[in-house]
Amino acid sequence: ALCDKEGQVLVSLGMTAEGPPDLVLADKSGQVRASLTVAESGSAQLRLHDRQGKSRAGLAVGADGTPSLVLADAVEKTRVGLAIVDDAPSLWLTDGDGKIRADLMLLRDGSPRVSLMGRDGNHLWRAP
Repeated sequence: ALCDKEGQVLVSLGMTAEGPPDLVLADKSGQVRASLTVAESGSAQLRLHDRQGKSRAGLAVGADGTPSLVLADAVEKTRVGLAIVDDAPSLWLTDGDGKIRADLMLLRDGSPRVSLMGRDGNHLWRAP
């Protein structure tokens, strides 16, 4: 661990309870603000936390190579996601219940697809 001159731990490197390595960065009050982990599955994850320690943003590359970025609300529910799956970029927005309400994707051939969903998950509008 690395500490400031007052002895507050600001950087720690260790192993998670599940076994993978974990690098944690804290602010001067000791609150975790960022963490970097490589999971046993092989995925790499960077998490950014707010002043209350809630995970608000995450950047990952899955074991299969799929990159993703997620943004969460104050109760740590994913609200915005961005990923490239099978070489097709996708952006989605979710409601407070975690249901996808809007989805924008570019298919492998370059054509766009846009979907808007209701609270029940049914499509309200889709093109094409």
